[in-house]
Amino acid sequence: HYFNGRGRCDPLRFLLEEAGIEYEEKYIRTREDFLALREQGLLAFNQVPLLQIDGQNLVQTDAITRFIARRGGFSSESP
Repeated sequence: HYFNGRGRCDPLRFLLEEAGIEYEEKYIRTREDFLALREQGLLAFNQVPLLQIDGQNLVQTDAITRFIARRGGFSSESP
């Protein structure tokens, strides 16, 4: 979930595509859309972008990037 435009979600879209991970974009178009996500308890720290995958709700661009990189085989084994 993210706003309909460029921003913090762009690198995530590129990485998802490169990793071959299927995804569906869900746009936050209004304040009410954002508040609905908050009220459902889906936004940790009340932040977007939000990636919902395998029953998890991930927020924060860097955390999502690391998750996708690991899933797509783009990260190294050692820290």
